[in-house]
Amino acid sequence: MTKSFFCTFFLLFHLVCATDTYTLSSDESLVIDETDFGYHLRASSSLSLAEIPAYAENSSILDTNESSILLSVNKGSFIRTKRLDAKHVEITVHDESEKSDYFTVLLDAGHGGHDPGALSQSGMFEKDVTLDFVKLISESLLKHRGVNLMYTRINDTTLSKYDRLKIILDAQPDLVISVHADASTSNLPSGFGVFVLDQNKSASMRSIKLLEPFDGVPNYTDSTGYANAIIKQLKNKVKLHADVAKTAPLVVLRAPGIPSMLLELGFLSNADEAKLLANKSYLKTLSIEVAHAIMQKHWAA
Repeated sequence: MTKSFFCTFFLLFHLVCATDTYTLSSDESLVIDETDFGYHLRASSSLSLAEIPAYAENSSILDTNESSILLSVNKGSFIRTKRLDAKHVEITVHDESEKSDYFTVLLDAGHGGHDPGALSQSGMFEKDVTLDFVKLISESLLKHRGVNLMYTRINDTTLSKYDRLKIILDAQPDLVISVHADASTSNLPSGFGVFVLDQNKSASMRSIKLLEPFDGVPNYTDSTGYANAIIKQLKNKVKLHADVAKTAPLVVLRAPGIPSMLLELGFLSNADEAKLLANKSYLKTLSIEVAHAIMQKHWAA
């Protein structure tokens, strides 16, 4: 195993940050778990650390071994990761005042206002389920350090799919999560699902007009990465409609460069699943699992 470690310090907005590069012994992901004191960095094989670095004021190494590091980070500070190549991951510790370095997630509660969406047999509207879930996952995401949230709607507002795309394009978040509940003409289909953009279907003229000022193409790779991370997290915990991300030519997923996905929480046309979606405890548990998967993928580089 080649020992490789370097640490550089730089001044940003008059605040000292620490940037460190960790070397993995094989091509794999660095798994990061958030704890009360900071972060636990671990790899299934070896994680190289030649020496204990002289970290900045807001962090320090608590303990190391062959495959893990306990990184203490002061309350309010947070980390961002960047994959440099197959074996090197750069981790930077930021102060809470560095708002521009926060992980910004835009949450889109589907339907709303004059557009109720699907309707369950018991009279529950999709627009209410999606807003309930957005509120719950907001709580779950904000328990993690360095997270900033934005929304397309926070109340019973009518927004078209093009209104939503414009909000996303103006906001330029790091991740877009659109939330929906499914429905079918049959009462049999059930399960949680995730959609990413179908790259083989052309955008509408109205979408093209909105996208004109923006360079780039949809970020299919990272969108699929986040989607499959959620599916993996939920497997064997909730009923899944499919065990891989599905594709659809959805307007809200077309923002260039921004990882974007649409969650289908379950089928309102299925009576049993509709009862689950009406249960705030179930939605809360679901939101915690989805938030955990998102943060793990965000940190994994």
